[in-house]
Amino acid sequence: MTNLSTFYFAGNPLTDVTFPPGLSGMTELNLSQNLLTSLTLPAGMTHLEELDLSGNQLTNVALPNDLGSLSVLDLDRNRLTTFTFPANLTNLNFIHLRSNLFTNFALPSGLTALTFLNIGDGPLRSISLPAGLNQLRSLRIANNPNLTNLTLPRGMTNLTSANLSGNRLSNILLPPDLNRLESLDLGGNLLTNLTLPSGLINLAGLFLLGNQLTSLTLPPDMTNLVAVGCFVNPLTTLVLSEALAASTNLSVNLTTVIHMKGTNQRSDLKPARTSSENSCGCSQAAKWPPLGSSLKWMRLR
Repeated sequence: MTNLSTFYFAGNPLTDVTFPPGLSGMTELNLSQNLLTSLTLPAGMTHLEELDLSGNQLTNVALPNDLGSLSVLDLDRNRLTTFTFPANLTNLNFIHLRSNLFTNFALPSGLTALTFLNIGDGPLRSISLPAGLNQLRSLRIANNPNLTNLTLPRGMTNLTSANLSGNRLSNILLPPDLNRLESLDLGGNLLTNLTLPSGLINLAGLFLLGNQLTSLTLPPDMTNLVAVGCFVNPLTTLVLSEALAASTNLSVNLTTVIHMKGTNQRSDLKPARTSSENSCGCSQAAKWPPLGSSLKWMRLR
C-alpha cells in the first residue's frame, strides 16, 4: 500500500481504524464525520499534506513526529481537552480546532509556516500563543464564553484578520507591530476600555458591537480606516485625529454603523462639510453627530 495517495472515508459510522506503517505515498487522509473516539497514526506518512478528522468524537489523537509535509490539520467539532502537536510541523499552514473542549490551550513554537488558526466555540479559559507567528494571516478566537483575558504576542506582522468576538473579554492587549491588520472584530465582549496601539496603518474595519465602552480613542496613524461598528455600547465620547474626522470614507461608514446614545438610533445622519469652527475649535465634520445626540467627537491635534 505504499503507493496509496488518498484515503477518503468520510461520513460513515466508523468507530475504530488502524493503519499499517509505511504509507509514505499518502498525501490526503480524510476520516471526517465518523464516530471515532481515539486515533493513533503510525510513522512513515512522510508526504501527508492534509489530515481531516473533523466531526468525530475524538478525545485522543496521537500523531507521529515525521509529518513534515503536513499543511492542513482539521480537528474541528471533536471532544478534545488536550492535544500534543508533534515536532517538525514546519509546513503546517492551517489549524482548525473549533468546537472542542479545550479549557487551557498553548500553541507551541516552531509552527513557522502557520497562516490560519481557529480555536473558537468552546469552553476555553486561557490561551497562549508564541511570539514569531510572522506568517499568520487569519486568527479566530471567537465564541468562547469563559475567556476573559487575551494577550496577542509580538511578531504577527502579516496578520490581516483577527476575529476575537463573542468571548467575555474584559481585557485585551494588542502588540504594536500589527502593521498589516485590516479587520479587527472585538464584538460581543465585556470591554469597558480599549487601548489601540499605534501602527494599525492598514486597519479598515474595527468592530466593537455589544461591549461596555463609554469612550474610544482612535490612533492618528489609522489612516485607512473606513468602518467602525459600535452598536450596543454606552459610548459617549469618540476621540479621533483631524485627518480621520475629515475623511469622507470614514464618515460615511460611521454614519451607518455607529451607535448613538439615547432612545433614537439613526443611520441616515450626514456630517456637515464646512470649514466653520465651533467654540471648541473643531470643524463641523469633527464634531459630528449634530445636535440632538449625546455622542461627542474630539479632535487630536
